[in-house]
Amino acid sequence: MAGKMFQVGVKKLTVGGLLGILAFGGTTRAQEQPKPPPAAAGDLITSDTVIKKESKQVLVDVIVTDKKGKYIRDLAQGDFKVYEDNKEQALTSFTAGTSQTPGPNSNQKHYLVLFFDNSSMEMPDQMSARRAATQFIDANAGPNNLMAVVEFGGALRILQNFTASADLLKRAASGVKGSSVASNADVSAGGAGVISDSGAMSSISAAEADYGARTMLLALRSLAKNLRTIPGRKMVVLISAGFPLSPERQSELTATLDACMKANVAIYALDARGLLAGSLRNMHR
Repeated sequence: MAGKMFQVGVKKLTVGGLLGILAFGGTTRAQEQPKPPPAAAGDLITSDTVIKKESKQVLVDVIVTDKKGKYIRDLAQGDFKVYEDNKEQALTSFTAGTSQTPGPNSNQKHYLVLFFDNSSMEMPDQMSARRAATQFIDANAGPNNLMAVVEFGGALRILQNFTASADLLKRAASGVKGSSVASNADVSAGGAGVISDSGAMSSISAAEADYGARTMLLALRSLAKNLRTIPGRKMVVLISAGFPLSPERQSELTATLDACMKANVAIYALDARGLLAGSLRNMHR
């Protein structure tokens, strides 16, 4: 890999993995304190004068694979360049991925939330997703990898707070749960919802799906705000069948992404309809 340079564009960033975290000074302007007015003639600037200036860092999660799809792990900060709108950004720090094995980051706590969106998943998909989640917990839970389990079925429910206990986590993640709302029309037609989208009921189904999608985004935003008090980078694995993003839902999505950035929360969305145990386990490695 010597001499190989990786370029990361962040004009439209898609989160792809947990291998590395790059922090760089964002070109989106930080909210800086107003500059103090120039000292008038005769005014003295004493040692007690404090001039404050704020800046923001943007964290970018990056995963690198070779041509065969295998992860490349022996990378350093000098192997990356980050661009925003074709303008190179200055890298200020680099952190390798999580690991339970001894190393320089062995004492660092990592926080991960498994978020089950029951409102979008049909029962068979939910069963396979929860089965994959329990295997993921077995493979990754540990003293330095603290996990929590939450779900949305009309309201946000915390099934298990952060813990290293695989037994408690698997108990919270197992079982098929219902939902009082449906966030997409497919589920409304024959999955977790109860309203048919045929005939005169189609408008009701669309209204229910819109309500379910907006409420799910609100629940995700509420979770991000609750995670603000936990130090460091937090990861939320959103297990969902998804829903169409209409213009009406765009404002909710924007507010949710803003809350996640302020809380230092990274969202990893997994499509439950194609989720296998191996794919969830490999995502964490």
